[in-house]
Amino acid sequence: MPRFAVVIAALLVVAGVAQQLVLPPLLESEGAKRLERNGGEVSVSLSAFPALRLLASDGESIKIEGGGLEIDLSEEPVDAFERLDGFDEVSLELADTQAGPLELDSFELRRGRDDDAYSLRVSGETPPRELARYMGRQAAGPLGGVLGGIVADTVLPASDAPVPLRLEAEVRSENGRAEADEASASLAGIPAGPLAEIVADAVVRRL
Repeated sequence: MPRFAVVIAALLVVAGVAQQLVLPPLLESEGAKRLERNGGEVSVSLSAFPALRLLASDGESIKIEGGGLEIDLSEEPVDAFERLDGFDEVSLELADTQAGPLELDSFELRRGRDDDAYSLRVSGETPPRELARYMGRQAAGPLGGVLGGIVADTVLPASDAPVPLRLEAEVRSENGRAEADEASASLAGIPAGPLAEIVADAVVRRL
């Protein structure tokens, strides 16, 4: 009986070591492929002990770096931040990313081990009227798109040429969706808080 117990213990140790070595690279590869679905290149790094925690989007850290991505904003919204909230440390850095009307030169989302909120920094450009229409649709479906168009026609410049976008915000996750506590943006006529929430959700939903 003791010999049987030793064998079982040895098998459990081997299984534990195997999942620790195999699972993170497997999930990293799957995550990178999902992000690269429409092009681009991404590296994903996950850390958790035991590694099985990763199956529940839980772990010590998640780090994503890449660029050249094209994110489809027509996909159904999801509670995207649920996939990040379980990690103690989060670092997401993307360059040259297209997300609907947003042409992002850089997108940075970070949360430290002792932080309650995520730090969001974005730079790029966007056609402001097209962005306003998109924000309206996100807020209230097709009717919101109409209202967003009315706002665009009455508040924003007549030209819809792309203008520089600079956005900084502190973002909290509420039931898996982004909610901005503090936000500042360079686009006059478009509220910074909702803009920060939409930009953050739009990028993170692909994870």
